[in-house]
Amino acid sequence: RIPGVVMSQRPPPPQRQPGDWTCPGCGANVFKSKAECFKCKAPRPERPADGDGGASRAPPPKRRGDWTCPQCAANVFASNSECFRCQTPRPVGGGGGTAFPPPNEAG
Repeated sequence: RIPGVVMSQRPPPPQRQPGDWTCPGCGANVFKSKAECFKCKAPRPERPADGDGGASRAPPPKRRGDWTCPQCAANVFASNSECFRCQTPRPVGGGGGTAFPPPNEAG
């Protein structure tokens, strides 16, 4: 122990930036670039209740291995085995209408 030093103090949270959104599921502040909440995995709402109304928000670009959910048409990252929005499992072969094959099928 160091006299006069409180070890449980944490640095202040990062400042909220334009386009950041509040998770409707748990209330966490989520960075603008994220499609789902880091805490509870809830998807970003279509129209954020706070911030810029989605004007500066563009969907993340589709990358190699990403797949389109056959149930709800969400763009799902290659690392996910199920849809973040509706929990539909990834289809065999990579997924409904994906523009890119999964990384292990690229040739």
